[in-house]
Amino acid sequence: MVAAATLACAVATVTVTPAATGTEVISVDSSELSIPLLRGAAAVHRITYTSVDAQGRPVETKANLYIPEKKRADGSVRLMAYAHGTIGLGPECSFGTRFNGSGRFDDWLGPWLESGYALVIPEYAGLADDSGHAYNHGDPAARNTIDAVRAARALYPELGGQELAPGFVTDGGSQGGHTSVWVNHLLATEPQYADETLVGTSVTSLPADIGGYVGLINPLVPDVPVFESWRLTTYLAYLLAGMENAGVGISDSPVFTDTARSLVEPAKTVCYPNMEPVTAGIAPGSLVTRPLLGTEELAKLTKYAEVPDQGFGAPMLVQQGGIDEVTPASQTTDWVDRSRSAGANIDLRMYPTQGHGLSSDSETTALAWVEGLNWPAA
Repeated sequence: MVAAATLACAVATVTVTPAATGTEVISVDSSELSIPLLRGAAAVHRITYTSVDAQGRPVETKANLYIPEKKRADGSVRLMAYAHGTIGLGPECSFGTRFNGSGRFDDWLGPWLESGYALVIPEYAGLADDSGHAYNHGDPAARNTIDAVRAARALYPELGGQELAPGFVTDGGSQGGHTSVWVNHLLATEPQYADETLVGTSVTSLPADIGGYVGLINPLVPDVPVFESWRLTTYLAYLLAGMENAGVGISDSPVFTDTARSLVEPAKTVCYPNMEPVTAGIAPGSLVTRPLLGTEELAKLTKYAEVPDQGFGAPMLVQQGGIDEVTPASQTTDWVDRSRSAGANIDLRMYPTQGHGLSSDSETTALAWVEGLNWPAA
């Protein structure tokens, strides 16, 4: 039987060690949650905290904080920040209020809780507020994640009954893997985050080259072999909408068709599971008037959705499916090679017969890898 979510009452505002704009816990109020608890969780709390959006403006966003039933053998509790994948761009697509329906994530994240890890799962700015989500733009999503970590650390003595152990790890797939890599980069390169220690980064199905992916779109090739066309159409619509939300929109360019422009506004509100009826039958090639490859617009999109390949302070585990049609293995291995050449410590695991979205075994592998890292002493 799946336990009902434990509800928490609002608590007084708590000031957290400031980030670039200051991180402040606004409230803890789980009355909006009616989701099953993850396996191994004693409680889940919905926290509201301050962070920034893609244009650097202060926002109040939210996260779920899961308290584990069990502590580690030494009595400590570690922290894992889980960065979620594609769900949409608007508040209607909130991840936290629908998370783990039917126990879907029990096999993925339950083992972390059972091993004495608290989990903080942030909403990226725009998914729990009206600022507009900048889809697959790593910098602000990473800042939202770091600020959620700080909020969780500040609240845990009250909600979990003790201080969290020093350091934390990130874990995420697809868009969440993109975010996790950016967390690693920001913590290593920006002094305002020096108070937090990232122990390691776990990544699956990394979108290492969004430009190379959507750069395939060509009016002379209306459908993309192997891939379900509605998905590629949806991803481009989400990227165009996200760029508008970030203040760097390109959809007005004559490179894009009226069909492409007509998808931008729906993409800002329609959640990913519901986008198939919107984009089904719209071939990716019908979105452009000329091949996207080599255009200034593709260069801007690539910059917007880039993944850093240097400036990392913590080791990374990268797991990749060999037949992934969304984040091709060749793009991931190229990124790994560049990052290693720049000094990154990366453990790459390939799964030749798996596609996009690896099995729950990838989380078991990630947990075992994290357990072997050098955690700071209490």
